[in-house]
Amino acid sequence: MKKWLYDRPWIWIVVFLGVVMASSVALIIIAHVNRPQVLPH
Repeated sequence: MKKWLYDRPWIWIVVFLGVVMASSVALIIIAHVNRPQVLPH
């Protein structure tokens, strides 16, 4: 398994990009859920 991963270094790039995209989406969702409520004056 390790040799298979070392022979295909592009998989690490795909995994890294997937983690970055997932974390950014999660951050947007958390910010949307926890956004402060603006009270009308």
